[in-house]
Amino acid sequence: MRRSSQRKQQQHSRQSSDSDEESTQRTQSSQRSSASLAGYQQERLINDLVYYFLVASQKKVPIKKSDINKLVLKESARSFVQVFEAAKQQLKIVYGIDVLETSNKKGQYILVNSFEGETENRHMRLHDTESNQKMGLLTLVLALIFMNGNQMTENALWQALKQLGFHPEQKHHIFSDVKTLLTKEFVRSCYLEYSRVPDVDNPTFDFTWGQRAKEEVSKSDLLNVICEIYGEGVRPEQWVTQYKEATKEH
Repeated sequence: MRRSSQRKQQQHSRQSSDSDEESTQRTQSSQRSSASLAGYQQERLINDLVYYFLVASQKKVPIKKSDINKLVLKESARSFVQVFEAAKQQLKIVYGIDVLETSNKKGQYILVNSFEGETENRHMRLHDTESNQKMGLLTLVLALIFMNGNQMTENALWQALKQLGFHPEQKHHIFSDVKTLLTKEFVRSCYLEYSRVPDVDNPTFDFTWGQRAKEEVSKSDLLNVICEIYGEGVRPEQWVTQYKEATKEH
């Protein structure tokens, strides 16, 4: 009787041990599955965010963190940092694009070209004005600002543009409302900054380069374009101050 009782206890102990081992294996398997699912979900979110950046950037306006959380991450908004950093890295490596937070507003981002040594990819195409006439006008405005010491009053800019057929009060046959284009659209796109001059009785505004222009536009390219406009024999070195500033880019 005593031996029979011992055998039963041993069998029960083995069964209990087997049951515990199976339970542990199931738990580990479940944990591995959960980790794999989390990894898959994160990879999908990263790809979704990369795609969203590429599509949203076509509007040429800053992309908001709140929109990323609402439209892409949704219930996974707590993973913003990990997903955002991974998407940034992918955009940099695969597409040659940098994601930069705007200097004047937190939680807003712009995409700029970052390929080094490839002017066509890194900077705006300065001569492609037929297919993108707005960029042609923007190039002209950026060049005027650059040649005037990187800052130009609104009045001075319009005086220069009027000589080329652009008037703030008149509709242009291509651009329609040029003033709105300069003070609203190009400002929203971070190509220009339009700010009121402080401590002046009469309201006066200045134009300067915006953050996107500083990242994408080459001053050396602008200087070369200006030389082409002036004609044969004009060299960038003739504008001493601008030439020194342009060469500092490299």
